[in-house]
Amino acid sequence: MKKFLFNITLLFSAKLLAELPPYVYEELQKNAPELLLIKINSVETNVSLFTETRVNVVAEVLEVRRSKSGLKKNDRITIVYTTFTSRPRGWVGPSPVPLLEKDKTYSAFLRKSEEVNIYMPAAKGKSFQ
Repeated sequence: MKKFLFNITLLFSAKLLAELPPYVYEELQKNAPELLLIKINSVETNVSLFTETRVNVVAEVLEVRRSKSGLKKNDRITIVYTTFTSRPRGWVGPSPVPLLEKDKTYSAFLRKSEEVNIYMPAAKGKSFQ
């Protein structure tokens, strides 16, 4: 019985970490509440266990394409997310959110946190282009 439960758990876990098909990312982008053109002012990273990196970004809004939260041009926003800087060989999973670079410009698909005044990627690994 224990072996059966272990195998079921393993199968379920693998499904959760499988790469998403392109149409899923497109749908996430389409439904993102915020679509902005941003310039990165600062990037702070904090590497934790298992090569997981917490990223804090301060960005300036250069252009608003849509904004459910009411953002305007020249607003400064904080974006927080977690990404993996490296994965073990053979790892399968959704595209990781890229590590953004200071002074670069990105189209950003975001959503605003309901608890605090931060933004998070809305389209997983395809949230910044």
